[in-house]
Amino acid sequence: MVKRILKVVAGIVAVLVLAVAGTLLYINWSGIPTYPPGKVDLKVEVTPERVAGGRRTVQLLCASCHLDNDTGTLAGKPMPDVPAQFGSAHSANITQDEETGIGSWTDGEIAYLLRTGVRRDGRYTPPWMVKLAKISDEDLKDIIAFLRSDDPLVRPVKAKRPLSKHSLLTKVLSRVVFKPLPYPTAPIPAPDMTDKVAYGKYLVQARALCFPCHSADFAKIDDFTPERSAGYLGGGNAMPDMNLVNVVVVGALAGWVASVVVNRRHGVLLNVIVGLTGSVIGGWLAWALHFPIVGSGSGISASAGGAIILLLPLSVLPHRLPDRRRPRPT
Repeated sequence: MVKRILKVVAGIVAVLVLAVAGTLLYINWSGIPTYPPGKVDLKVEVTPERVAGGRRTVQLLCASCHLDNDTGTLAGKPMPDVPAQFGSAHSANITQDEETGIGSWTDGEIAYLLRTGVRRDGRYTPPWMVKLAKISDEDLKDIIAFLRSDDPLVRPVKAKRPLSKHSLLTKVLSRVVFKPLPYPTAPIPAPDMTDKVAYGKYLVQARALCFPCHSADFAKIDDFTPERSAGYLGGGNAMPDMNLVNVVVVGALAGWVASVVVNRRHGVLLNVIVGLTGSVIGGWLAWALHFPIVGSGSGISASAGGAIILLLPLSVLPHRLPDRRRPRPT
C-alpha cells in the first residue's frame, strides 16, 4: 500500500517536473514576448528651453547606459554591469541616424516606448531599461525635443548594435513580473517647483527614478504607487556576482545533497547537472511562493530543494533491476 502511494506521488511529481521543464524550454525558445505597438499622435516643438531641459533628464537617466565613449554620442555600447544572470546586454543606438538609430522614429513612437517599454516593432525592452510611467507630459516632451536637436550627443552615428542575449531568468521575468505599462489616458502635470517637498518627491519617483534601485526588490516595484514597493527607499537590491567557478561549486553541492537525501549517489559531473537543473526548479518555486533568495545559503537551499524534487521519482525505484536470467546449472 505504501509503495503504491509513493509511486502515485512520484508520478505526480514527475508530471509536474516535466510540465515545468517544458514551460521553461518554451519560454527560452520563444524569448521576450512582443506586443501590439501603440499609436500616439504627438508632435513636439523643438525649442532651446525644451532642449536644455531634455538634456538634463537624458544625462540623468540615459547617458550612463547609452553613451559611447568612442564617438562621444548616445550610440549605445555593451553593458557589462548588468548582472550575468540576466544575460549579455547592449544598449541601443539612440542617435538621429535613420538606419541604426532612432532618426526615422516619430515623436509618438518615442513617447510610447518611454512610457510603456514597447518599441515600434512591438518588442518589449528588457527590465533594466527605465520606463517613465509618471514623468510629466512636459518633461517627456523635453526629452523628445533633445533627441531631435542638433546637440553633439545625438548627432547621427551609424552604429548597428547587437541585440541583447537574454537569459532564461530575464525571459521568465518578462512574462510573469515585468510587463508593458499602460499609456496614460489623462494629462500628467508636474508639481509646482516652488513646493520643494512635492517636487522632490516627483524627482525621486518619476523624473530621476531613484526608488527602483534604492528599494528592496526589483520584482516588487510598484511603478504607479512607488510607496507600495517592497522596502521602499529602504536599501539597494542585492545583485550577487556569480562567476563560473561559483556556479559549478553550488551546482555540485546541491546535487550531492539531493543524492544523499534520496539515496542515489552519483558522480561529480551528474551532481553538477542535477544541481543546476534543481536551481531552476527551486528558483521558480521560491518566486511562486514569494520566498526571497538572498545570499549563498538560501541559494544553495533552493537549488538543493529543486534537485530533490527532480530526483524524488527515482527514490521509489530499485537501485538495480532484478536479474531474471535463469541460474546456470552447477
